[in-house]
Amino acid sequence: MKAKRRGRTKKLSISLDERDEHYVRARAKRVHGGNVSAVVAEGIKRIREEEGRRALGAWLDQHVRPPTEEEMNAIRAEWRGKKRTKAA
Repeated sequence: MKAKRRGRTKKLSISLDERDEHYVRARAKRVHGGNVSAVVAEGIKRIREEEGRRALGAWLDQHVRPPTEEEMNAIRAEWRGKKRTKAA
C-alpha cells in the first residue's frame, strides 16, 4: 500500500550528480527519517525565502530613501558602541 501524501503534491523525476545524491540521501536519513522528498521541500523552502528577500530588497530600493552619509555615520558610531547624536 502506498503512503498517502499530505496536501497537493506532484511527483517529479530529477537527475542529480552522484555526490549531490549522496548528500541528499544522507540528509534525508539524518534529518527526515529517510524522506528524500522532505529534503527537496526543505531546499525549495530556502529558495522561496531567498526569493522573498530579493523581492523585499527590490521593493525597499524603490520605496525607501537610502540613508544619508550623516545617518550612516551615526549608525556606524552606534555599532561601535558610541551614543547616537541628536541629528540621527
